[in-house]
Amino acid sequence: MPPRAKRTQQSADYDSDIDGIFQAQQRIRELKKEQNGEIQKVVGETEAQLEKLQNRILTTMDEKHKQRHDRSCGSWHQQLTAQYSAKNHATDIAKLAESVERRAEIEREIIRFTKAMSSKMHELETMMLEAYDHRVKTAKECIGHG
Repeated sequence: MPPRAKRTQQSADYDSDIDGIFQAQQRIRELKKEQNGEIQKVVGETEAQLEKLQNRILTTMDEKHKQRHDRSCGSWHQQLTAQYSAKNHATDIAKLAESVERRAEIEREIIRFTKAMSSKMHELETMMLEAYDHRVKTAKECIGHG
């Protein structure tokens, strides 16, 4: 009779190990979803800023073309507007530089996050292999080959 109690305990241990593995896999899926969501959010923000910048550049180019045309007419007001546009252009370039810096920072964070996740996956794999080896050993002992 005692071997049966031992098998029941082993079965409970096995179920516990399976539950732990399943929970770890669920957490990994959750982390991947979170990571993908953050990436999509950043990509969306970056695309919006780039589109805004592109529109401002096109507007600036149109203004520059108009300014050249108006300069031939000697318009003082247009020259003043050109100076103001140059300041806006410098501001836009600074914003773009900040966006590029932020994107690089996010990419570094994603790399760090991916490395951490890989490390956790390696730990999980190691734990699973150890559990498997333990199960094999226990099975051999129960059969009488150990």
